[in-house]
Amino acid sequence: MNNFIKTGKDKIKKKEHSNVVYKINYHSCSYSYVGQTKRKLRTRLKEQINNLKKSTNFLSVISRHKLDHDHTINWKNVNILNSEQSYYKRMVSEMIHIKRQDYYLNKVTQNPFLKSYQSSEKSLLLIHRTTLSINILLFFYPI
Repeated sequence: MNNFIKTGKDKIKKKEHSNVVYKINYHSCSYSYVGQTKRKLRTRLKEQINNLKKSTNFLSVISRHKLDHDHTINWKNVNILNSEQSYYKRMVSEMIHIKRQDYYLNKVTQNPFLKSYQSSEKSLLLIHRTTLSINILLFFYPI
């Protein structure tokens, strides 16, 4: 009977997850891109793949790096770095994961709620949410 009736939930495929921070790698270099999405990861990756077909004036940093350096994107092994329902926590997680990369393609200005500031001892992450006039400082290990 145990062979027919199983307890627990079915595993969700990686690309069906939503509210995630993810990392895209290249086959041919050490650069990576870290992003976040509320939607299913599959939907966001499809947008990234379709971006390669756009005019060169509208390319994402992922597409630009691929075309400029003739590098191959590793679409099959996209990593989920974190899962977070809260938009603001997901944005913080994204920035922390970007800063953890040795070679990243992300532009810090892509994240409208986060600005990176360097200090001699630690990196500070300032999150400013103007609608609620809340400033949160998050200390994390040095880059």
